[in-house]
Amino acid sequence: MTFRRHCTLNEKIQLINDSNSGNGTSQRKLAEKYNISLGSISNILKRKKRIFMRLLNKSRIEFNLC
Repeated sequence: MTFRRHCTLNEKIQLINDSNSGNGTSQRKLAEKYNISLGSISNILKRKKRIFMRLLNKSRIEFNLC
């Protein structure tokens, strides 16, 4: 039985940056690098706008609390 591996927000951002780096990294290579399924890679890349918005909101909250 395999266990689910949940990526942190920072891992998702790094994965998106790796994908957009322009060095031809395939989704399969990203899946191997981050040890997650191809479907998870696809979902993360499909939802990258939403992920960046979560990062932005998280940064705003941390900034306001300081």
